[in-house]
Formats: sequence, structure tokens, C-alpha cells
Amino acid sequence: MSDRHRTHRRLGVVPAVLLLAACGSGASARVEAAPTTTPPASSATTTPSATTTSARPTTSARPTTSARPTTSARPTTTYPCTGYLVISARGTGEPLNGNSLLGAVATRIAAGEPGRTRHVDVPYPADATGLSITPGDSYFGESADEGVRLMVDELNAAAQACPGQKSVVSGFSQGALVAGDVLLPPSRRNAGREVAALSEQASRNVVAVLLYGDPRFVGGEPYNAGSYDQTLDGFMTPRSAGALDAYDGRVRDYCVARDFVCQRGGQFDPHLEYFSNGMIDDGASFALDLMRQGSATG
Repeated sequence: MSDRHRTHRRLGVVPAVLLLAACGSGASARVEAAPTTTPPASSATTTPSATTTSARPTTSARPTTSARPTTSARPTTTYPCTGYLVISARGTGEPLNGNSLLGAVATRIAAGEPGRTRHVDVPYPADATGLSITPGDSYFGESADEGVRLMVDELNAAAQACPGQKSVVSGFSQGALVAGDVLLPPSRRNAGREVAALSEQASRNVVAVLLYGDPRFVGGEPYNAGSYDQTLDGFMTPRSAGALDAYDGRVRDYCVARDFVCQRGGQFDPHLEYFSNGMIDDGASFALDLMRQGSATG
């Protein structure tokens, strides 16, 4: 078995995600019930789509997540406060709390600040059962919506219980969509539009943001890093220029050349290069520098 195929098996890559490569040719498709090699952590949070239409569901057709509280999701009296919360949203098909890209990043951050960090791997489905790759209106459906809800809940609860605790927010692939959208007002999101915004305290507490293989990558942003072509954006509708300006100096968005997720029309294999090209270490170092500087307030 080749090293590339071993990596595919280790990631638990969703076969249907390969269809995303068609985005570059202007294809329109919706992926339904794509099998995963790694089951979601909880079947209760996975809601298969019931329609095969390529039209994007209206907000009323999506789960009404805004009715679920974002600041009282866990008791503040028992919330474990540490110096830093490292919260991550894994890529499609990656194992929860397993051998994942962001698990490696979190391990390096923890090694740099021994005994001062707590890692939360958001237990969202990370599947592609609701994936649509309609040009100009691509989305991951309920999986990404649930990821945004869970990450907002965690960050808001942490800010309420531990106002002095700083947060490192990270995401890979579908998880980068989740993590990036968490930082935006609901109306500017692709996923989780019915989920509440981060509280002011939670937003202030974000010390660093690490995105890898971001579907909403914007080629011209100054915080990008990698071998990407700055004239190319991600396969999903990119964020508007300056959308993350509120986190100026705290964002690193990694994208490699020809990665079909962050470079529309690219290829699949470059999407796996983040595991071996030094960007795990670079991202951890970027976060650690900011954590030590304490420059994420205000």
C-alpha cells in the first residue's frame, strides 16, 4: 500500500468528498448519504438529508439551532478553567479525539504550555451527507451547522465561566469552515446561520485562529500562509474581504498550491500535505507566540 493510500485510510476520508473536485469545472451536484469509513461520534447529532434537490434549503428548512442556549449549555460551577482552551473542528471523516491534524497541533501547543491547556475536539458529525457543490452556493448542510452550534456553545460557556481563559480556535477542511464561521455574525456565515453569535467576552478571549485547507479561503487576505495562488479562493463562497478584521493579527489561514478545497479547481492529494509539510508545527508556534504575548485582548 502506498504512503498516500495509508494517509487516506488514516484520515477516514469520505469517498463523496472527492466529488468536490468537480467544482472547478462548474459542475452542480448534491451528495446524499455518502458512506464514511469513520462513523460520526454520535448518531444523535447526524441528521441525513431527506431531499435530493440541488436547491439550497431555506433557513426555515434547516434545524432551528438558535433556540438552543449558547451560554448555559454547561453548568458554570463545574466548568474546568485552565489558562487556555484549545478548541478544534476536525476535517470530514477524521476520527473524533483521534489521529487528526488538529490533534497534533493541540499536542504541540500543550507541550509548549505544560499543564495550562485543555483541548476540546468539537463532537460534530464531520460528514458529507448533506454536501452540495452547486457553484456559488456550496454548503455542508447539517453537519457544519451542528459544528458551529457546538463550538459557539463551548466558547460562550467558557467565557462565562472562565472570563480570564484565552482560546485557540482551529479547523481543518470542513472544520475550517466551521471555525471561520463561528467568528462571523450569523448573517455572514455559510454554516450555522441560525446559531447565536459569539459573546463579546468569548470573542475577546480568542488569542489565535488556525485554519487549514479552508473551503471559504480568500486568496488576497494578508493573514494567509502557504504556497497558494492568491488569485484563487476556496470552493465555497469566500468570506468577504476583511470579514475577520475583528481578529486582526490573530489569524493564520494555511493553504497549499492546488488544494482543491482552498484553491478552486485544484486536486485532492494536496489537501493532505498539511500533515507532513511543517504547517502543524508552524501553526502551533504561531499560537504559542500569541498566547505568550497576551495580544488577543480588545
